[in-house]
Amino acid sequence: MSVIRAIQTISILFLVAAGWIFTRGVAVLDEARTEPMAEPTAIERFLRDRGDKKDGRDYLPPLVQQAQAFALYLNPPRPPAPTPAPKPPAAPAEVAKTGSDPKPPAPVQPPAASPKFELHGISYYRAQPERSMALVREPGGSRRWVRPGQQLGHLTIERIESTTLICRDATQTHVIALMADEGRTS
Repeated sequence: MSVIRAIQTISILFLVAAGWIFTRGVAVLDEARTEPMAEPTAIERFLRDRGDKKDGRDYLPPLVQQAQAFALYLNPPRPPAPTPAPKPPAAPAEVAKTGSDPKPPAPVQPPAASPKFELHGISYYRAQPERSMALVREPGGSRRWVRPGQQLGHLTIERIESTTLICRDATQTHVIALMADEGRTS
């Protein structure tokens, strides 16, 4: 019985000690809230030392500067639109001879665009040509299957034959042959 009494007494002493520690902690917190802090906080020191300075430029942390530079690398700004060149004034003697301005030069036609992909495979259905498919490799290196009527860049796939792919842009028809080292299935 004496052992049980000793355990009960020790338990009561622990509860009293825990209560005293708890009340002491609450008292210290109350004192800390009412007393002004002797030392400024980290935010106050930052604002005092660096962040509150207004010298005409905004401070950006180095990590933010690097992130902005990387974003410009990934998504560069679009180049400015080209401005048309001003027409040179006609020479007065030339106007006097002909009675009007000289003929404007013929408009410059841009060079015809050629397909920028390779034909790596064809799955050709002789009975149903609209079900035929072609495996093309685009300039980025990715491969994808296309069917007649689909867009491939600025080109429209017209038809797929057993060894060629026929596509059209606004003005021209292009015939792309199957790469020599590739096979075909029928």
